Amino acid sequence: NAYTGTYTSGLIHHVNITGLSYDTVYYYKCGSLSSGVLSPAFQFSTPPPVGPQSSYTLAVIGDLGQTSNSQQTMEHVLSDPTMRMVLLSGDLSYADSEQNPRPGNPCTQTRWDSWARMVQPLFSQIPLMPLPGNHEVEQEGPPPATQQQFVAFQARFSLPSLASGAQDGNLYYSFEVGPAHFILLSSYQPFDVGTPQYNWLLHDLQSVDRSRTPWLIASMHAPWYNSNTAHHDEQVETGMRSAMEKLFYTYKVDLVFAGHVHAYERSHPVYNQKPTSDAPTYITIGDGGNREGHASEWYPQPDWSAFRAIDYGHGRLDILNGTYAHWTWHSNVYDEEKVSDEIVLLHNDGHAGVSAIAEKHWPAGVRDLVRNHQRHAATRHTRPHARPHPRA
Repeated sequence: NAYTGTYTSGLIHHVNITGLSYDTVYYYKCGSLSSGVLSPAFQFSTPPPVGPQSSYTLAVIGDLGQTSNSQQTMEHVLSDPTMRMVLLSGDLSYADSEQNPRPGNPCTQTRWDSWARMVQPLFSQIPLMPLPGNHEVEQEGPPPATQQQFVAFQARFSLPSLASGAQDGNLYYSFEVGPAHFILLSSYQPFDVGTPQYNWLLHDLQSVDRSRTPWLIASMHAPWYNSNTAHHDEQVETGMRSAMEKLFYTYKVDLVFAGHVHAYERSHPVYNQKPTSDAPTYITIGDGGNREGHASEWYPQPDWSAFRAIDYGHGRLDILNGTYAHWTWHSNVYDEEKVSDEIVLLHNDGHAGVSAIAEKHWPAGVRDLVRNHQRHAATRHTRPHARPHPRA
């Protein structure tokens, strides 16, 4: 939209590193050997081999932004050395307007740079796997405003779209890690039957080998199930659900994450707006920090809604093995160790019965499985503690 001046980014450089070993810590620096200008040394851990015997822990964040609440979310995730990836369900930097949300604010691309400085302590060490939200569209108004959507999001990231058969840059893609296949979709690209995104999704679902990656996890920005008054039943929500929900149920997607609504809500397994035992569990987690405040009003709780809350925070998913996963939601109000919502998931494919299990109904031995996984992860995958860069 209406820029005030010209913005030129710093150097954006992508490199594909091959030949790495699984489950290995690597150290690296960024810069130029010839000039002698190099960053401090960073480190990252590669993931375990793909397969049902692997385990994996990731954080899930939505609508992060770069406020004091965003920094608190980052500090919570940084305080947990076992996190090995962050899935970010859209709305990253909020560069499409100034800090204070008021009509007519111009797009401010420098906020991508200040956001990158804020998140560098974490994302220099573990992978960030983002998808675009409405604040990444960044196209509004006639020329001289850009007429191309997602310019910054396409330029600043290098995501495995081509490797997964997608043709629209970074906007939707899939990847495998440990025992899980992840599908990240765009709420702001055409999604109806017959569109490139729909056709790609169908082909990707058909190609998943559940004996290799038993867990099937999807994410998009706008939630398909939302009982909050904010963004309720927007066309990108109801339209995408109408087009794609049957695919999710047919191919037994286990878990679906979304953002957009600045609150937390977890569903029961649900299909066609009815609790259904072998359907996906939907989690809205648009509570990362944003700049617009909480979505604080709810409609009466529908039958499919299991838990909802209004706090800033993030989620943690421990994929324990090919059968069980452990989900926890952590509110910023408490220390990271405090759990504010918790379930165990039994992956859908090949299983009958309830796929999301409240703690009082956990099968025997699952609590010990969770504790052993967390203890093992804490001893194997540690990072130096760092704090987010002060907000620009």
